[in-house]
Amino acid sequence: MNSFSRIYFMLVLLLISGCKKNETKPDATSGPVQPSLTSLSITFNDTSGNFIPGVNVSLYASLSDWTNRTNQVGSSLVSDAYGKVTFANDLSPIQYFWWAEKDCQNNFYGLRTTQPLTINANSSVACTLSPTGTLTLTNTANVYYIIGLNGAFAFDMDGGTTKTIKYLHTGFLWVRATQGTGYPTFPIDRSFYLNITCGSMDSIIYP
Repeated sequence: MNSFSRIYFMLVLLLISGCKKNETKPDATSGPVQPSLTSLSITFNDTSGNFIPGVNVSLYASLSDWTNRTNQVGSSLVSDAYGKVTFANDLSPIQYFWWAEKDCQNNFYGLRTTQPLTINANSSVACTLSPTGTLTLTNTANVYYIIGLNGAFAFDMDGGTTKTIKYLHTGFLWVRATQGTGYPTFPIDRSFYLNITCGSMDSIIYP
């Protein structure tokens, strides 16, 4: 090979190697950057700190909707084996409220809301569910009675009516029914003592 041929061969090699160095490899992360969704994660545990799987959770955008169980945001979710649900359908950066329930446990006395969510980020909270029971009162008299629960005034109850009290704390409950009117000297005053348990449905008929 003469000197001219060697120079030509070297120039060809340089051109080939230069082309290889300038190749652009596909970038797996290329393309438009997708913004993070505004989402809410809630982890549920019992009063002993254990995760609760299978909790049914509904989300609301206002306290009035939560109270009346109306205008639910999206579909209800069920907590996983770690007691967690994530509402990830691109929520608004507002304050949300949730109702969570499994069997006789719920968040009636627990955490039910957050601060306004952070836009394009996940907000995470923990919520403790408590066991509750139910009590039904029936006033068979034709006059109203004053009802007290554990020594505190609860409500007046008209004669011939029935009232159901949901989500009572478990444990001891003292119910006092005192005649409100229609007595000549002393009112009828009756006390009832109950042990409310998880899921119990007790009833009292008075006087």
